[in-house]
Amino acid sequence: MNSDKIDKVSDNLFSQAIDLIETAKRNIVKNVNNNIVHTYFGIGKMIVVEEQNGELRAEYGKQLIKNLSVKLLNRYKTGYSQRNIEQMRQFYIAFTIPQTVSAELSEDNKIMKNIEFQLS
Repeated sequence: MNSDKIDKVSDNLFSQAIDLIETAKRNIVKNVNNNIVHTYFGIGKMIVVEEQNGELRAEYGKQLIKNLSVKLLNRYKTGYSQRNIEQMRQFYIAFTIPQTVSAELSEDNKIMKNIEFQLS
């Protein structure tokens, strides 16, 4: 095989490798973003459900968020300030439509798919 042909084959392989790597990077970012959205939505839901089931007063709800923030920050160091936890709660509230408990799980899946579609 001559040098020119080897160079062409090498360039072609290089181009294909770049395409594969770039596609993988885009998919990784999408998957990470989807996982973050699911996590934040889930944390927000847990807080709202706890507040509603316990019929918590506003001050107690703030304390609940503060305590959760302190514990998560002790474990993960960043990303879980009180403000972030409150935003997770607001995120869940903003994307949730009140309805019966029996429809809640399937509706959560629909909401998450809609959010994922908007992020894509």
